[in-house]
Amino acid sequence: MNMSQGTPVIPGLVPRIPMRTQQTKRLQSPRWLAISVWAFFVSVWVALGVLLVVSPGVVDDLWVWIGDQPTIAQIAIWVAFLPVTIALAVLQTDWADWVRIGVLILCVIWTTLGFYPNRISSKNQARRLQ
Repeated sequence: MNMSQGTPVIPGLVPRIPMRTQQTKRLQSPRWLAISVWAFFVSVWVALGVLLVVSPGVVDDLWVWIGDQPTIAQIAIWVAFLPVTIALAVLQTDWADWVRIGVLILCVIWTTLGFYPNRISSKNQARRLQ
């Protein structure tokens, strides 16, 4: 038997190995979800900013309301809204105003850049090129 010709392969016997690009498409989160989360956090920051200007007492009431929740609910709120709750906690301190505003601005930048939808798509595009 001549080995250079090889043996014929029956099409159903050899399992097909899915290509890597097909797997990444299934694992990729929907674009609408990324845009929705980003838009939600931007609207939360805008609402917090309006409340700080119009009625700062409401922000204090929000902090008290979070503290009045059961422990499990407090943990869930802190996990779900970490940058916002950090900003609320900093606003309750007696630090200098410029420090509190600076931390608030850093939290806003952290959230808006961290959840920005194009960042997600550029990561997936970089993986496809590799």
